[in-house]
Amino acid sequence: MTSAQSVNSLISLDPAAQAKRSAFWRLRDRVTHGLAAAGAGTMILMLLLLTYVLVEGALPAIRTFGFKFFIETDWDPVEMHFGAASMIFGTIVTSVLAMVIAVPLSIGVALFLNRIGPRWLEPIAGFLIELLAAIPSITYGFWGVAVLVPWLQKTGMPFLKGTVGQVPYLGKLFSGPAFGFSILAASLVLAIMVLPIITLVARDVLKVVPTELEQGAYALGATWWQATKLILIYAKLGLLGAVTLGFARAVGETMAVTMIIGNRNAIDASLFAPGQTMSSLLANEFLEADKPEYLQALVYVAATLLLFTLLMNVLARWCITLVDKQKKRPAADDGDMSQLNLDRKEKEAKKPAAAPESALPASFKQEPPFHVFRVKFTNKLVRGLCVLSFAVSMTLLCAILGYVLYRGFSSVSLDFFTKLPGPTGTPIGMRNCLVGTVILVGI
Repeated sequence: MTSAQSVNSLISLDPAAQAKRSAFWRLRDRVTHGLAAAGAGTMILMLLLLTYVLVEGALPAIRTFGFKFFIETDWDPVEMHFGAASMIFGTIVTSVLAMVIAVPLSIGVALFLNRIGPRWLEPIAGFLIELLAAIPSITYGFWGVAVLVPWLQKTGMPFLKGTVGQVPYLGKLFSGPAFGFSILAASLVLAIMVLPIITLVARDVLKVVPTELEQGAYALGATWWQATKLILIYAKLGLLGAVTLGFARAVGETMAVTMIIGNRNAIDASLFAPGQTMSSLLANEFLEADKPEYLQALVYVAATLLLFTLLMNVLARWCITLVDKQKKRPAADDGDMSQLNLDRKEKEAKKPAAAPESALPASFKQEPPFHVFRVKFTNKLVRGLCVLSFAVSMTLLCAILGYVLYRGFSSVSLDFFTKLPGPTGTPIGMRNCLVGTVILVGI
């Protein structure tokens, strides 16, 4: 029933029925508003409760170590001396490096899907990207251990060490032995993991940009790249939100990073060296904490991770606010505009009269050849980079999905879904795991 039909039916009722129907609608609105407010309040309450639990659990460690906890690198559960500088360093380096790799690729893929690629390709690629965004992080970790780390150890790291590693100053980042399990490996896996998330949000943001903006740019003589820059500027708030969402995922990622970063509590200038993040430290040692001081130090790390995430979100919100203020900057008032118009007219009156077009040399009637070449080259370069971003991203994502399917389907059978785990050498089922997953997801 449409709204017009609802109004007509309400008008046709007698006054008592109208009052009863209106009271029902008001009650429904109040219930809806109450449920929405309760949901928002519950989320805020959960965040406050989580913060209180972490701060209360970490309070003894805060009193013991204080600010030195953030600048010392010694993590010694035997001597009960703890410092989280190496874990904070690993978290920042892996997340920032992952964003440096993932953001250009994601924006390039989003531009390709919206402005370059054929229309029939967009839903297919979008479905594949959405599927990969839902893959559990531990799957990426398995792929990293089985494929990425051996490739880095045998091919990737020796190549980087022999090329970029020979550049002064920059070579320090690509020096040392090729362990495979390293900060570089963790950063690459994180970049691949956040790539679908940023791409999906950026694609949806670019979709809602008004087509009049692009058409107006073309009408004024803009090139493809100039129109694209205008679209990116218009959508910068949404793109910044996509980057923030991806960065938050990279900072809080646990299992995939734990499996391939090497888990070494040290600060090293080389990306080839093993490292540690706050999340991987908690995953490795939380169940091993057998002393109260040890557990309190780990809770201090968890509180630090929460504080780091909150600061990151506040910084992102501040950046969005600044951009939004620039976008909504008020225009000058009428007096200022009148004065500006007078000044402009005075300046134009002082300028010498322009020569007629017929009197201008032929070289002034057309764009300089270098400018034309630069514009065409920029258009082709940017379009080529978008196509390359799409090809690289889809190749990586399809390789991961294909590896998982190839290695996984060979072990799938009816017993896998119906039987419980058995001893080594016997058919192993995952019925309990599947049932537990369904229960958790349902709840």
